[in-house]
Amino acid sequence: MEQILEMLLNDAKLRSLKAVGRLERAVKALRAKLAGLRVELIDQSRWLKYAADRQAEAISNGTIHFELWVARRAYQVARAAGILRTIPEMPRMKLKVRHGFLTPAQWQSILDRCGPKWLRREISRS
Repeated sequence: MEQILEMLLNDAKLRSLKAVGRLERAVKALRAKLAGLRVELIDQSRWLKYAADRQAEAISNGTIHFELWVARRAYQVARAAGILRTIPEMPRMKLKVRHGFLTPAQWQSILDRCGPKWLRREISRS
């Protein structure tokens, strides 16, 4: 597993991706849980256990989802390099997606409740 995660990080750095830091944090979590395991032996049941263990640690589903995406991407990079033939199925996490946005009237209500006028000006600029 270590080798394909390293390949993923090298690929991201080579392509000058902006999210290399975020990838490194996800890789660190993956390494901590999967250290010493051969990538060919990690199947869907192991990925389900990984997700369940991370949830038990009170890690958000969004973070777990990203870590699984990173692992999936590492498999894809390794397959493209000819190291792997198949990519195991991985669990999909239910994400909390924000629904709805502020209406203009709600935004104005927030601005009206702001303290000093300078603060209202600064908030309305953004």
